[in-house]
Amino acid sequence: MSKFRDSKLNYFLGVLLIIFLILNVYHIFYKNEFHESFQNSTKIRKLREKCGIPQDFSETGHCFADGTHQTCCMLGPEAREYADNSGNPIGAASVRAFEAKNGRAPNADELTPWCTCFGSKVCSTYAKKFPNDGTHIKFVNNPNSETDIRENVHPDCEGYFRNKFSIRTHGTPGISSSNSHSNSSLGEKCENESHSTLTQL
Repeated sequence: MSKFRDSKLNYFLGVLLIIFLILNVYHIFYKNEFHESFQNSTKIRKLREKCGIPQDFSETGHCFADGTHQTCCMLGPEAREYADNSGNPIGAASVRAFEAKNGRAPNADELTPWCTCFGSKVCSTYAKKFPNDGTHIKFVNNPNSETDIRENVHPDCEGYFRNKFSIRTHGTPGISSSNSHSNSSLGEKCENESHSTLTQL
């Protein structure tokens, strides 16, 4: 019986070791694939400034510095409340960042900037869900370029640019899994309506 228990324990530990190794290999791959382009700290600082979020603030350290938080989103009060209640508490986080940046709390109907997940099209989803609270995409960043961003991005075009910039799709609490659709058929419209301005900073 003892040998059986030891065998099961060894098997369990072996499975854990394999999972650990797989996760480490994935992490290395992910880091190489998605993080090599985020070493340009000058661009990241420009993006944060343009977005209106604080530079040296623990809660915004990931903004424009990882593989998905590449959309600068202006969140309205309804979107903030929905996000917080759906398990994606960026509403409260954006208010704290706003206070850190501006030294005051936002007014009740004031928009608060935040870097939302490009990979699950969070900002465009909120913009469509709450068309009257002002939520909109301020810009999306192209992490593969030292200068390129896109402004004036229609909510239907976030998925197009996500694919164009090779941002991986993923899930986010409160965001439907059907949101993985790219709207690639809108490519020409999206290209014509958006423009790049980061080089002017």
